[in-house]
Amino acid sequence: YILAEKPAWDMSVALTAYNFASRKIMPERVKESSQILQEKYFVVFDFGRTLFGFPHLCLQGGEGDMVLVVCGEHCVDGEVVSYAGGKRNASTLILSGKKDIWLPVTPRGFRYIMVLGHAVKGKVVVESLQAKVPNRILNNRGSFNCSDAVYNEIWDVGSLTLNSSISGGFMDAPGRDQAQYISDAMIQAWSAFHLFGDFQLSASGLSDFAKTQLETGELNAVSPSGFFQAVPDFSLLWVVWLQRHMQYTGDEAFLRAMFPHMEKLLAYYDRIALSPDNVLGDLRKLMGTYCFLDHDEIDRQGISTGLNGIYCRALNCAAALSESFGRGDLADIYRTRAAKVASQIRSLAWNEEKGLFADSFYNSEKSQRYSWQSNVLALYGGVASPENYAGIWDRLFKDTPPYEKQAHSEYNNPYFKYFLLEVACAIGKSTWALRFIRYYWGRMLDAGAVTWWELFDPEGDDQHLRQVSKCQGYAVSPNAFLITELVGIRPAEPGMERVVFNPCPKACAWVKAKIPTPKGSIRVEWRMSMDQVFVANISATYPLEIIPVLDPEVAENAEFQVSEEISILAPDDEDLIIEEEGLFSEEDMR
Repeated sequence: YILAEKPAWDMSVALTAYNFASRKIMPERVKESSQILQEKYFVVFDFGRTLFGFPHLCLQGGEGDMVLVVCGEHCVDGEVVSYAGGKRNASTLILSGKKDIWLPVTPRGFRYIMVLGHAVKGKVVVESLQAKVPNRILNNRGSFNCSDAVYNEIWDVGSLTLNSSISGGFMDAPGRDQAQYISDAMIQAWSAFHLFGDFQLSASGLSDFAKTQLETGELNAVSPSGFFQAVPDFSLLWVVWLQRHMQYTGDEAFLRAMFPHMEKLLAYYDRIALSPDNVLGDLRKLMGTYCFLDHDEIDRQGISTGLNGIYCRALNCAAALSESFGRGDLADIYRTRAAKVASQIRSLAWNEEKGLFADSFYNSEKSQRYSWQSNVLALYGGVASPENYAGIWDRLFKDTPPYEKQAHSEYNNPYFKYFLLEVACAIGKSTWALRFIRYYWGRMLDAGAVTWWELFDPEGDDQHLRQVSKCQGYAVSPNAFLITELVGIRPAEPGMERVVFNPCPKACAWVKAKIPTPKGSIRVEWRMSMDQVFVANISATYPLEIIPVLDPEVAENAEFQVSEEISILAPDDEDLIIEEEGLFSEEDMR
């Protein structure tokens, strides 16, 4: 930090007066003297990964001695950064002359804590430093283990990341805003289902945002918060999140409470569209900001392909919720509106010659940018025609690392990978999705991640040195995909009393998992035997119907062992209704 750029009244600028030099001390060499501070001396404690909790410091020095405690995620040249991004990470302690114990009033996000002798007459003895991390009671945790050690480590690191980004609600990151954003929480909630069996936290999050709804119908992008921020794609993703929550919980009482908020939100977006049942145009003047979509340099001006893709997805999710709520009339309205929006975007932004969608349409012409994110969202929302799925995919992705043809190193991040993986699995590329998870998150492990990072380029050098959040909640989507696509369990009807079993034995040799549900839990073990027989053992703690959907070559040699609570249904039963998530085609919208 440069003194001229920082307010002189902030105590943290005093640290610029020090010349820091560090030496790494191996744990076995730490002696009492390494925890004694004198004037301008400091010691850095490394807790191994980012935590969200309360530093508990016990120290003793002279009366009036001043000590600075700096909490942070980064240790740069031996120094924990005390002032960054407009946020002060330092606390000033004035000692009593006796043994002092310090515990801050509010929790902090940190991996490193630097204790520095700021104004010390003699010496200060740091007797102990602990991290007091609040824990939640979880009685139905999920588990996952398989033959591939990389997938296992991805599961474990996702668990640590999510655990550190929950505190009464979902947080973006312990070292960032410590706030709950709709888009991030949607991903975190889905993973929390599988990791912790925590369905109530998802309901609380959805309710938090519903309570922030303005009279117009708009939602706050961040809640709880005293600051209102409108981000249109975040608001629309609230509907997508609600639909997934209902798929897993089947909580009709909760849907009754949330349904009016959904109606009001979508009525608002229909009012601010270019015309009723039409596309969303440029919302910057109305909202003060463009849509977010992703960190990358997407052209968001005018009629955004990506935003309208999310709008279509929200409308179709709302249609499914309306059907289950007994409002078929409203479901028809939403599907019709989604079909009209998709048709308009195809006519405005689709470039037949390129075989891609332009990012946007403004000033009576298509944008010159054809980002991969806009095209993924066109697939995600059912804007793209089914006959163009394969062509769009092949222009943007390939079957070998790094898998993505257009990803920009500076902005590459795990947030938008969630949408990419959703699309890949929906168009029959689950094996590709699992390989990509292993590649992208596996490379992050290789780079030194112990919790997932905010930004990461798997082909970049020195990624561990980037000054980004080192524990980002939106990066935990692999935990959910490992269960739905590798283990192969996902809801077929709301409430998880009927599930689809669609494993991916091409990705590994065997799997063992426990999947929490609102009714209890499901245990799945499967393996490919030496003679290529697929053997599955499935049990549940409550009556459960399973619909096996296996690849033909796997189904030919498959053996099932199930507990007495389980019934096996044939996928081709005439009366069978499977309410799976996926892409919405134009035919679905009619």
